Amino acid sequence: MLDKTKAYFFERGLTLIDIPKAAIIHEALGLTILLTFWASCYLIRPSHRLLIPLRRKYPNFIASVSQKFEKNFNKYREKLKISSKNRLDNERLLISLGESLVFRNMLRPITIPFKLYATWKIIFFLKNTKKLEENEKN
Repeated sequence: MLDKTKAYFFERGLTLIDIPKAAIIHEALGLTILLTFWASCYLIRPSHRLLIPLRRKYPNFIASVSQKFEKNFNKYREKLKISSKNRLDNERLLISLGESLVFRNMLRPITIPFKLYATWKIIFFLKNTKKLEENEKN
């Protein structure tokens, strides 16, 4: 099995030297996706936008859910020592982190193949630029 895998990658121009580069690129792409989703959720506030139409239709239900959320969130607020003067920004950061985790997990079947493909393309791009630099020196 391992020999077949080695042969597969060697046929496509990948060597063992490329593995650390690929791991770093793959993780950098993952971090970029994480920060992009988190920033997007912080700016867009999807849960708040979803609650607006629901609040109109079911005001009593949304009020009770909001009270339960505040009660549970107060426990975390105390544990994380979130100050009251910066409360809104910190709460919004935590809520947007939760929202981004949900969206990233929902889109995982798309993002993982994308990261693998993008890593593969970046490795070949780096190899080609290195070859071009070597040819220009000679």
